Amino acid sequence: LEACWSESVMRGALEAREILDVPRERRLWRQIIESDERGFSLLGSAPAAQRCQQARAALKLWQVPLSDPAIAQEFSFSEDSAAFYRWLARFDAHCMDAGLICPEDALAQLLEAQSPLSAARAVLIDAEDLPPLHATLLAQTAELQRLDTGFEGEQTRPVAAFADSRSELQAVSRWCLQRVQESGEGRYAVVMQDMHQARELLEMFLRKDFNCLTARYESLPVNFATGLTLDRVPLVRDALRILALGGAVLVLDDFVKSLHSRFVPPPALGSADLNDGLNALLELGCPRIPLRIVQQLLPARGESQALMPWEQMAQLARRGRWQQRARAPSQWIEPFRGLLGAWGWPMGTSLDSLEHQQFEHWQQALDALASYDVVCGDIPWSEAVALLREHCAQSLFQPR
Repeated sequence: LEACWSESVMRGALEAREILDVPRERRLWRQIIESDERGFSLLGSAPAAQRCQQARAALKLWQVPLSDPAIAQEFSFSEDSAAFYRWLARFDAHCMDAGLICPEDALAQLLEAQSPLSAARAVLIDAEDLPPLHATLLAQTAELQRLDTGFEGEQTRPVAAFADSRSELQAVSRWCLQRVQESGEGRYAVVMQDMHQARELLEMFLRKDFNCLTARYESLPVNFATGLTLDRVPLVRDALRILALGGAVLVLDDFVKSLHSRFVPPPALGSADLNDGLNALLELGCPRIPLRIVQQLLPARGESQALMPWEQMAQLARRGRWQQRARAPSQWIEPFRGLLGAWGWPMGTSLDSLEHQQFEHWQQALDALASYDVVCGDIPWSEAVALLREHCAQSLFQPR
């Protein structure tokens, strides 16, 4: 449907506007919520932004006439809904001024244009509760077919009970191995209630049972249909940790973990010198330490006289004036790459196939910062890092 909207725009039937993706849409909601001068009390703006984005999408898909005075009055009956309606007006005004459009609004515009849907064919599989907007659009297609995959008759299935989720996942892994051992042909599926939470532990059991550790790591005959959020994959996790060190004050735990990252080359520094300096930092007993203190306690150069990462980081900060000036999200991309280069990330180890894919996704996420210029104003370093982390947390990594 979105492709049909784009086609209508290219034909000149609709005004050209940029479609907002979900991460940028939620970021805009957060900014509106946090700038609300009425001081609406929230436990967190991020969950509120997610709910607002989902609520607006539902209202548009079910074609609720928000401009109707009777509908508008219903939003005034509670403080929560009144706040949402207030934020909604600001959200729509910002999108109009910036030339942005949400996917649901783009589809609604198709109803007003001479739609290219008339030549399309659509098949709906087990579509029970189709939003009215989708149903109206699909009704304009040349052919609309509905398929129901439900099968007749009752079938009994055995049920197994387990003491905890860990023992259940162990049994799942053994079941998979048993199926493969019994018959190497065919495919077998495991449906999890919450794959995001269970995946890492289940994968560990599967690798152990199928003997796919170390040298045979890539031989696991399993495909996970659910990916990991990009911020949780090791390569990206360590990159975000390094970028968080770019401010005037460092989190000591992040600093030490970055030194031990396998994606960062070991410092060309005598182990005794490094240990003495790190022990001195730890003895301060402070979780957050100014960069200048780190420079004082750790040598600036290693045995090869090359500058250490913390010294390169300080020089880059002075030249780039990171702490003194906010800038547009797109203008933070090169400083981010410069800081990662100072640490030698990701050259600490040769990347395998999986990590090369993670690196590609990371580059795409970094480039995506430029698309936030139409949503955010100038932001400082710490907020830019938080924005990139938030974007990665909403982006799925699914290995090929």
